[in-house]
Amino acid sequence: YELARARAKLNGLKAQVDNLSIRAPFPGHIIQTFTSVGQWVSRGGDIARVIYTDTVRVYVNVSEQHVSHLQLGAEAELFVDALGGAPVKGRIIAILAEGYQESRTFPVVVETGNPDGMMRSNMSARVQFRIAKEPESVLVHKDALVSGPMGQVVYLARDGKAISRPVQTGLAHQGFVAVSGDLQAGDLAVVRGNERLRDGQDIRIIRKHQ
Repeated sequence: YELARARAKLNGLKAQVDNLSIRAPFPGHIIQTFTSVGQWVSRGGDIARVIYTDTVRVYVNVSEQHVSHLQLGAEAELFVDALGGAPVKGRIIAILAEGYQESRTFPVVVETGNPDGMMRSNMSARVQFRIAKEPESVLVHKDALVSGPMGQVVYLARDGKAISRPVQTGLAHQGFVAVSGDLQAGDLAVVRGNERLRDGQDIRIIRKHQ
C-alpha cells in the first residue's frame, strides 16, 4: 500500500514537472527570451523567440507587370552578398493576392534550404526568377497605356482620329511595355493627353517620336 502511494505521488510530481516544461514545436535557436526560470507566466504569454534555420524564406516585392508570369513551385536563384553572392537554388512557395498600392508590387515568398546555417535572419538577398519567354509582341511607351473601367487601352493616331485599342500588357523594360491586341509595329500611339481622349475623337499630330 505504501509503495503504491509513493508511486502515485511520484507520477503526480512527474506530471507537474511536465506541466512546467515548455517545449518548442520545432527544433531551432533561441534568439530572445521574455521571462526567466521560476517566473510565473500567464496563459498565452510570450516566453521566448525561436527561429528555425534549416530552411530560409525570402520575401520579394515583384512589380505588377511581372508577377503574373510567376508560378507556385517555379525555380528561383538567390544571391546573398554577405555570403559571397554565389547562387543558391530556391522555389516559389507563395504569391500573395494583395499588393502594395503605392509601389504597385506584390509580395512573393521564395524558400531554400540552409543546412549549414550560414544564412541568417534579416540578411538581404537578391532573387532572380525564371520567366517563360513570351511570343513576339509590340512594344509601346509606358505613357501610352491608359487605365479604364474595362482594362488598359492604347490610343492610336489614324487619319486624324484617336482610335482606342484594348491591350493586354506583358513584360516591361526601360520604360517600354510589351502589349498584345489589335495593333501592329509602325502604329502611332498617343503618349501625351491620352487620358482625356475618347474613341473617334479628332486629333492633330504635333510631334512624332521614334
